[in-house]
Amino acid sequence: MRIARQGDDFTIGLSLRGLTVTAAVLAGIVAGLGVYVGVRALSDPDDDGGRPADPAGTWELAPRFAVDTSGRPATGPAAARVTIIEFTDYQCPFCRRHAVEVLPHLLARWGDSVRYVVRNFPNLVLHPRALPAAVAVECAHVQGRFWEYRSVLLRDSIDLSPTGLHQAATGAALDTAAFARCVATRATRPVVALDLLDAWEAGVFGTPTFFINGRRFPGERALADLNEFVARALSD
Repeated sequence: MRIARQGDDFTIGLSLRGLTVTAAVLAGIVAGLGVYVGVRALSDPDDDGGRPADPAGTWELAPRFAVDTSGRPATGPAAARVTIIEFTDYQCPFCRRHAVEVLPHLLARWGDSVRYVVRNFPNLVLHPRALPAAVAVECAHVQGRFWEYRSVLLRDSIDLSPTGLHQAATGAALDTAAFARCVATRATRPVVALDLLDAWEAGVFGTPTFFINGRRFPGERALADLNEFVARALSD
């Protein structure tokens, strides 16, 4: 990504599969995808989360996709036998519940066998604060403090207002001046746009959506279901 000042504005260029596009174009992509995703969510309640009717026993039938993880925030060794990618929305209650109540137990059980990667999928129609939150989280990632910021942001006492996003930066011990500049200039918005594009290509229409060694599982999942899927991935 290249960021350059021109007058009072920032021009952001991002190499996207061999094409160079501007921040304005990416903003249009974000908006267009958001409308598309929002319409899907309004027509299908499961698209904004919720647990599918058949949470288990779908390992063999789950469609497979190659989802890029380069440069994205992750925990666990790069050589782990199982990679879990979560597409998330910070205003989605199902995503928050997963992050707070399920994920810590999942990671504690499987340890170095699992690498967990987080990517963005803000619903721009149903969740108006999801995109600013995603931009803010990526600004924290620029400082190498993604997980610290995300942990603070997911506390019940923090909202997703501009004030709340900046309070979380203080709580996560970020360089708050650099964070404020990053958020104000939307410097990480192209990263969020690329996440949306990749999600769309992989058939993501709601959050959370998980990819476990490439197999796609939409909707909120119980800890037992995720443990089963990890075990199946390890046995493949």
